[in-house]
Amino acid sequence: MVPWGHPAGWRQVRYTTKGISLDHCTTLPLLLKMFPRSEVFVLVLDSLVDEAPKPQSPSKCWQCYEESIEQLRYASQAKSYKELRDQLADFLSSYVKCLLGDQYKPVIHPVICPAVGRPGGKWIFRGNPRDFESIALYDLGKTIMEKPFSSIVVDTTHGVNFMPSLTTRLANRLASLLLARHEHLVLAGQRGVKIYIYNADPVPLASPGQPEMSLNLIAEETHSSIQIPPVIPENLLETMEPGTQPSIELNKTYFEYAGLVASSLYYPLPLLLVHAVSQETAAKAWEALEKAHGEWETSVEISGNTVQRRLAINPDALYLLMLTVAVARRLKEKGLSYPTDTRQLAQVLPLYEAVNEAYRYIIEDELARIEKKTFRIQRILKEADWTPLYLIYIEPNQHFSAVKKRTMIAHAGLQKEIVQVKLLENGQVLLRYNSAWENRPLQQLKSSGLLLPQCKATS
Repeated sequence: MVPWGHPAGWRQVRYTTKGISLDHCTTLPLLLKMFPRSEVFVLVLDSLVDEAPKPQSPSKCWQCYEESIEQLRYASQAKSYKELRDQLADFLSSYVKCLLGDQYKPVIHPVICPAVGRPGGKWIFRGNPRDFESIALYDLGKTIMEKPFSSIVVDTTHGVNFMPSLTTRLANRLASLLLARHEHLVLAGQRGVKIYIYNADPVPLASPGQPEMSLNLIAEETHSSIQIPPVIPENLLETMEPGTQPSIELNKTYFEYAGLVASSLYYPLPLLLVHAVSQETAAKAWEALEKAHGEWETSVEISGNTVQRRLAINPDALYLLMLTVAVARRLKEKGLSYPTDTRQLAQVLPLYEAVNEAYRYIIEDELARIEKKTFRIQRILKEADWTPLYLIYIEPNQHFSAVKKRTMIAHAGLQKEIVQVKLLENGQVLLRYNSAWENRPLQQLKSSGLLLPQCKATS
């Protein structure tokens, strides 16, 4: 994953690392020598549409720029923002292939991200700078939902302004989504997704000849946990200008899915999670993502050389909705359905372990207790239909007590007053919530203090 500023003026340099050296105007070929089977995501700003002047010392970067300049000029004549981004993506694909030549032929993913200000001097870009992260996360997320990458390499050498910091933050979120989506990444020996961050020495502005620069590994870690923020952004789409109103229904849909799934993961509530994702959640949540992206894109206006974004996509909200999609697709592939039995419910243990290792033991212990109790009274249960869970604890005179946050967390969301059990002929114990929780799960979470709090946009 490489964030790039404007590559036309980059100098020819000898880049070296770990005994490997390569003469080029970008570090990308050297990285491909080190990681030959990589897919490359090149993140550039839409301000690339500003045509660059010819540098004093033209390099391969300039030569390839000149070869593809007509594609760039087509982009400058775009009638819509979608057309602008599509033309820039075509230009970037051709440009990178020219830079790499025949020796390197990785899969290239051009990612056109929103700029702010006047980076190139001619075009003006107005909008929320956090859209950079949102659009990059949306575009990259479409790929990682299908491909279980086990490592992420970030080279911040050529990034400008906010690009390096936001791309590094993006790498951690992508790793988290990979863990949520692809179970084997948690079960594998490395137990996580490796993240490598590289950055080269700065090139001197006025050095004679061809300088020699080191490409440095500045950070390395194994990302082994799924990040779930303790608060949920109020809206997915936010207004940037008075008079521009995003879809209220779309923001409501986002919160219903993201709020329910995020809360069910943040606290150990596996039965509620299975209930949440059993309602075609993956397809509906992804549809909401696509609608939000489409509404954001069509609201962008191009007037002369000014690009005005009238809506913003909250990156924290987009991440939570993408996390919802990842989890829902994963559980759907495992064939989990609701109501669910205790053995099926145990299949979510690796997911919860990646959120918080302690959750695995809380859930395991509670399921084991239920199985043990139902076995002792199986003769009675076989003659009954759905039975309140408190009855298997031999508490026939149990009075309903309010759902308590502490009790729900301690018993993996299986508080005995709101759960029902059914013993199947094969000995399996089927679980479900009572009708109040089944029909209004979001409201029940909120009233019991288990719904993550909402937060308003800060910008």
